[in-house]
Amino acid sequence: MKLLRYVGAKVVLCEEAWPVIGDGELLVKVFAASIDPHDVLGLDLLHDGESPPAIGVGFSGKVQQLGPSCVRSDLTEGCDVVGVLGLFEGCGGLSEHVVVPESNVVIKPDGVTFSNAAAVIPGALFAYLSLQRHAQLRPGDSLLVMDGSSSIGHVVIQLASKWGAKVATTAATMGDLLFLQSSAAKHCEIADISDTITSLPFFVEEFTGGMGFDIVMDTVAHKEVSQHGDPDSDGGIAHLLAIINTLSCGGVWVSTSDSLSLSRRHQQTMFVKSASIINTNVLSIVSSGLYTNTILHILSDVLNMLDNNTLNVSISAEVDLEKAATLLNFSNKKSSSFGATVVTFS
Repeated sequence: MKLLRYVGAKVVLCEEAWPVIGDGELLVKVFAASIDPHDVLGLDLLHDGESPPAIGVGFSGKVQQLGPSCVRSDLTEGCDVVGVLGLFEGCGGLSEHVVVPESNVVIKPDGVTFSNAAAVIPGALFAYLSLQRHAQLRPGDSLLVMDGSSSIGHVVIQLASKWGAKVATTAATMGDLLFLQSSAAKHCEIADISDTITSLPFFVEEFTGGMGFDIVMDTVAHKEVSQHGDPDSDGGIAHLLAIINTLSCGGVWVSTSDSLSLSRRHQQTMFVKSASIINTNVLSIVSSGLYTNTILHILSDVLNMLDNNTLNVSISAEVDLEKAATLLNFSNKKSSSFGATVVTFS
């Protein structure tokens, strides 16, 4: 079977034998899997170094075989499931077949497509784990989502709005702006920073009444930095300072960066604001195994929202594994796509 592995700091398409099914496990034929650039962030630090890790957290597919000692009565051969895989499972979602513990999957509703089910996973996990569990988002809190046109940002905007937050987002390009105006305008206010990020403070002043945002979510800072300057240049420094300056007193900055380095000036500004940074790596949280029940509740919740049409995902492209490897290897480059990219299998 074909799958993607992380070999020598590069995503590589591999051909391997089918995985062996064990006690309490399922063999699943994957129909769709989400592509999330954050799946490869920090892999050099996270994996044990003994074998190249498989890539992909979220997937959807059909159960082909139940292993010995499976106890869940709702799982049968041929049923449709949605699940997650951690770093130490031996398989990744970006594979033609996966072996997954029965505790890591939920039943896919008939009204939800395989592609939509896979596409919603990164944004759903990030929204629930970062905003609700870590940042403790409450109704009435103000939230700024940097680059809401991303696959994660688009889902987070809808969920945060549903939870009662006052949501705003940024558009780094004219394409981002048009996408957000057509798909997310009813859930948030949009700050157009396509010309310059220095326009952001004026938006923050008007939206928050000069108080700043309670929470700033920054999952794809590279997109806005690449638009307005290299991270190591004055443009990149201005970008980081612009984010910090949007925070309220006691505000929380949620980031997924694996190399966020604040200068002394940045640290002093954070100190004066009594602000804090939360770094969230969904892959490490899933891999820890500590939140398995929570993650299954999250998946069930968002799948029901998709089924009831109270949550929408926007898929920009469906690609094969070879194209997925190319996209992940260049995920630090500026992308012109909006919404989610999903790998589909015939």
